[in-house]
Amino acid sequence: MTGIEPLSPRLPLIDEVAHKIRAAILDGTFQAGQQIFQADVARRLQVSRGPVREALRYLMAEGLVREESRRGTFVVRLDREDVREIYDLRVGLEVRASQLVLRGDLRSVKENMQDALETLTEGIANTDAEAIARADAAFHEHLCRASGNKRLLHLWLKQAAVVRHLIRIDEGSYLDLHELIEEHRSLMTELRAGNEQRFAGLLTQHIEDARDRLIAVTEGRAARTDATTWVASSIRGVGALTTDLSAGTQANIPAARHTIQEPSGPSPTNLTTAR
Repeated sequence: MTGIEPLSPRLPLIDEVAHKIRAAILDGTFQAGQQIFQADVARRLQVSRGPVREALRYLMAEGLVREESRRGTFVVRLDREDVREIYDLRVGLEVRASQLVLRGDLRSVKENMQDALETLTEGIANTDAEAIARADAAFHEHLCRASGNKRLLHLWLKQAAVVRHLIRIDEGSYLDLHELIEEHRSLMTELRAGNEQRFAGLLTQHIEDARDRLIAVTEGRAARTDATTWVASSIRGVGALTTDLSAGTQANIPAARHTIQEPSGPSPTNLTTAR
C-alpha cells in the first residue's frame, strides 16, 4: 500500500484516520522528519480537521509523530539512543513473556506463531515489504499475548507501531531475507522443545542483532548529513520505491542494504482522494 486510501465505514472515524496516516508513515509516503499538514490530510480524506488532529494525538502516543510548538506535526526521526531503548525494552518484555509462555500451555501460541512464520515466508517469496513487517511483528506479538500478563502486553503494544516501522528498515540490512526466516524457525524449534533457556538466548540475540543493525543505519545516516531521510522499506533484489512528495513524481531507488535520499519537500501531493 502507498499513500492514503479512502476511508472505510468499519472503524470509528478517528481510528480510521489514524490507521490511514499510520499506514502512510509505515509505507514511506510520509518520511522521517517530514511535516504532516492537517488541512491537506483532511482535504484528501474528505473529513474535517478535528478527526485528523485527534488521530495525530494517537500517533504521538505511539511514538510515530512529534509536535513542535508553533511549527506543527512531524514524523519522528529516531536516533541511535531511541533504537537502543526500544530494543532493550523489547528484550526485557519478550524474554519475560517467553518464560511465562514456556511454563504454561504451548498449543495455541505455537499455532499462532507458526502461522505468522508461514505468512512471513510468503511475504518474502512475494517480496512484499509490508507483509514481511506485519508478519514479523505478529510473531513477537503472539508471544507477548500468550504470556497472560496484560501489563506486559500493553507495554509491548505501545511500541508496536514504531517496532513495525523499524522492522521494515531492518529488512534492508539482510543480504538474504531467508536468514530472517531461519532465525524465526530456530526460535520455533526451541519453543516446541520447551527449552526456556535456549529460547531466551536465541530471542535476545535475534532482537539485539536487529538493534545493532538499526543503530548502524542511524549512524550512517548521521555521518552523511543531518538533512537526509532514510527509506522505510528496502528488500534484497527489489528496487525501493520512493515518492517525490513535492512534485508528485516517482523515482526508482536501487536496492541496497541502507538507502538514503534527500528530503523531497514539505507537502505531500500523492495522497489518494477519499470518496
